[in-house]
Amino acid sequence: MKSLFVKDDDAVIVKIFLAKDKSGDFLASNNKEALLIQAVPETLEEHQVSFKKPSYGDDVSVYSSAVKIENNNIKVDPVLFRFNKFVSLARSWTFKDEGGIIPVNMDNIRKLDPGLANLILDEFEKIVG
Repeated sequence: MKSLFVKDDDAVIVKIFLAKDKSGDFLASNNKEALLIQAVPETLEEHQVSFKKPSYGDDVSVYSSAVKIENNNIKVDPVLFRFNKFVSLARSWTFKDEGGIIPVNMDNIRKLDPGLANLILDEFEKIVG
């Protein structure tokens, strides 16, 4: 049985694959075999993104950060909700540049390609529900 409580070091690992297509553009997928059909095989990279497993308190914090109350109306910004989830729960990743592993921080998360960021979050949400 799973624990009733989430520990601070409980992690959720998301695995994705990156490759370049024949024109040199990058492709991202959660499906290695499907990606190989479209990509140059020698450019295939497997990457992992580690997230803190969200607790109830994490869920409340992320949700409330995306809620605005205007004239007694509650509005939730779904894009801000997903961004705040990524920023608050991401712990590490295997993305590198010439200087080594790129740090996981708000600025670098903001710079991610939107398709890649959404793929990562979609995979994360499949795991945690």
